[in-house]
Amino acid sequence: MDITGGTGTLSRAVKDKTTPLRQYLQVTFPNPRRLQQEYKAHAGELIVGSSGAPPATVGTAVDLMIRFLLDPTDVPLSARILFPFPAYVDVVDDLARIAGNSLRDGATGNDAFARAVWGLALCVEAHRAGPLNSPFVSELFIHGGFDVETMLAQATPAALVELAALRTTAEQHLIRRLDRPFHLGPEFDASTRDGGIDRRLIAAEADLICDGLLLDIKTQLGGKNSVGVRKDTLSPDHLYQLIAYALLDYSDTYGINRLGLYSARYGGLHVWSLHHVTSTMAGEHVNFRELRQEIWDMLHK
Repeated sequence: MDITGGTGTLSRAVKDKTTPLRQYLQVTFPNPRRLQQEYKAHAGELIVGSSGAPPATVGTAVDLMIRFLLDPTDVPLSARILFPFPAYVDVVDDLARIAGNSLRDGATGNDAFARAVWGLALCVEAHRAGPLNSPFVSELFIHGGFDVETMLAQATPAALVELAALRTTAEQHLIRRLDRPFHLGPEFDASTRDGGIDRRLIAAEADLICDGLLLDIKTQLGGKNSVGVRKDTLSPDHLYQLIAYALLDYSDTYGINRLGLYSARYGGLHVWSLHHVTSTMAGEHVNFRELRQEIWDMLHK
């Protein structure tokens, strides 16, 4: 059964109220308000505003940036698989090496790091959206212009300013608070690619799992209040996405016991126990293993 309702990915499915996945989550966990209130009570002030860089690409780049800060040897799979050819994969691998190596160069490597991460983010976006919806990287590759130098040149001054500020904020408010083992870009039982062959029942790749903490990273600016000040908020979509990822860990491979959200522009790390989130939103204690079985059965109908 396609529980994404044709959207293909978990992240899109939880935002679309017509999909079987979103409807299942809403029926099972109908009460997000208390957690939203808890979040609001602990939300800080905006630290990093927009400098004008494309917000979606900033979000993808921040995800990758945090992965490299945790593991400089990381090579994001979602950046590598748009084209299964050495001419493409080798460039992506070189960009990953530049990002990782630049972290060892101190302040002199900051510009190269940001440029490499931005180039990788464009590759990830091209894979997720498909060549028709995100044609830039695909057209570069098809016409022979996809190389390291070209991809490093794509970060605009606005993008570099935002990434620098978001990196500093993450180093101060997030990185030191995360514990090993790290699982970067984790996939789950029904969403794992088999040796690069896509046999997934659902496309689902979380941001990271750290010692049982399933963490989602958001770069939202937040809406403005009555006096024009931006405030950080938590939408039901954010909560449903976290729960859905945890439900997909059918074999309990990652031992997920906490759910968290890092709000990158606010430097806010918000963490709850899995039990607190599920029992609060369900209004009663739930058997999470049974819920995982229900999702597993839905996927295999």
